[in-house]
Amino acid sequence: MAAADLVTTNLNKAKTFALEKWRDFREESPYFQAKFALVGIWVVVGIVTIAVVPPDTIPFVIEQQTYSFGLGTRTSLNILNVDGGDLDEAVVEVSGTLTDFDGKKTSGVWRTKQLVIAEGPKTTLGMDQFKNDKGEIPNAQMQIANVRILDDGDEVFAGAPTAPTKAKR
Repeated sequence: MAAADLVTTNLNKAKTFALEKWRDFREESPYFQAKFALVGIWVVVGIVTIAVVPPDTIPFVIEQQTYSFGLGTRTSLNILNVDGGDLDEAVVEVSGTLTDFDGKKTSGVWRTKQLVIAEGPKTTLGMDQFKNDKGEIPNAQMQIANVRILDDGDEVFAGAPTAPTKAKR
């Protein structure tokens, strides 16, 4: 029961304190009240803006692009580093399915050597820049299912690229 009395006493003290401050505020000049209200509105608008409009959380835009050449197509991967910072020791890893000219499909994972992906300009990677664990380069026709970007061994992006777009030549 002592704890309940303590809580009640503290609530009464807080209520009394708040009422005294409200009376003091009401006795201030209208100029002070207007300044206080303006600052209060500015703080509320700032908090609401941050809560309603969160910061951009998409650090990379990854797009698969296909080009027609001869009887087949060639695949490339476009990476736009929007807000991921400059990556100095980046390794791009793609997993997907290759389609040979005879229609045979082969799944696998391929990686690039270390490369620099600067923030801002678009980086375009052809499939000839990737190798699997056996050192084999994928053929030009590939359907990319997933992309991982590693910087200094840490994963900074993982996800599927946007649907393939046909490039105009």
